Amino acid sequence: MVLDQIVFVESFPEEVTLEAPVMVNIDIFGGADFVIRDSLVIFSTRDPNGIWAFFSFPDYELLGRSLQSGNGPNELLHTPMVGTSTLFYNKNEDLCAIIHDYQKNRVLVMNIGSSLVENKLNISVVKDSLPSNLSSFIMIDSVTFFCRTTNYNGTQKERFLLENNVKTIPILFDKLNKSIVMPGEINILGAWIKFETISNRFVEVPMMLNYINIYSADGSFGKTICTDKKLDIVSNIQQLDKPDRIDVHRDVRVYDNMFGVLRVDDKYYFNRVKLPTIQFFNMDGAPLIELKLSHYATSFDINFREGHLYTFDFVTEEFYRYDIHDILKKISFSL
Repeated sequence: MVLDQIVFVESFPEEVTLEAPVMVNIDIFGGADFVIRDSLVIFSTRDPNGIWAFFSFPDYELLGRSLQSGNGPNELLHTPMVGTSTLFYNKNEDLCAIIHDYQKNRVLVMNIGSSLVENKLNISVVKDSLPSNLSSFIMIDSVTFFCRTTNYNGTQKERFLLENNVKTIPILFDKLNKSIVMPGEINILGAWIKFETISNRFVEVPMMLNYINIYSADGSFGKTICTDKKLDIVSNIQQLDKPDRIDVHRDVRVYDNMFGVLRVDDKYYFNRVKLPTIQFFNMDGAPLIELKLSHYATSFDINFREGHLYTFDFVTEEFYRYDIHDILKKISFSL
């Protein structure tokens, strides 16, 4: 599941071990992941009082909980992951979230600012009748959507664009779509996909494969980067017993002109032997810096206003803050 141009990253310009983090006490129940937007930190949870929880910076005050789990008109059967599958934008100074309700094949927009101020859910359906069985969905603009779905027998992932309800498969999408697995092994092709608006490029980070794909819809840019000496082979992973397979990546966050990937290289959530790292690249795939964490994590994000890196571990529900003021200055200079 790679592109024609493959680059092996032998080292990062700088590797930093982050020490002495501060544990942040925050009132969450069944936290899954989190995201930082403006002056808010938002958690996906299993809380029956509201599956999204909103906290303020810098005091981490609970501002409210919203969204209900259920089968009602504005309810969701599964908690949308705020970090990996939700898009955010600002409208008239209000933060809004684009939510893919894959159970009902529709797109919802939640006005978070209004919902918190009025203590009443402000949400609406902006598109229904999406293709079924979408594992990835990105709203590029009001009429253009990136989609990735699983084929009828569960052996391939198909990427395509929907523009004004017309389906197209750009050449680089088609290249990645050709990867195939045996029935029942589709998880090997699982990936997080993000879109960076300045470069108009997609960042695709496989969960179980040791490389990252960066590509544009118009075919002007396509590159596979690998930070190991050789690429993982899908057929080789299929031959391993499932308990022997390794999760390589666990999260990805895209920022202006760069992205970060949480690399874990571990087998189990509950029997860990290796501390994770966060690897940062620019949108051309050039390495910027690797941060070695001192605690386990399953998601991360950056508060650029305060110069802090935050990590969350859904196993222990521990939320840590690292001071990275100086590191962010170095990254900005590199960009």
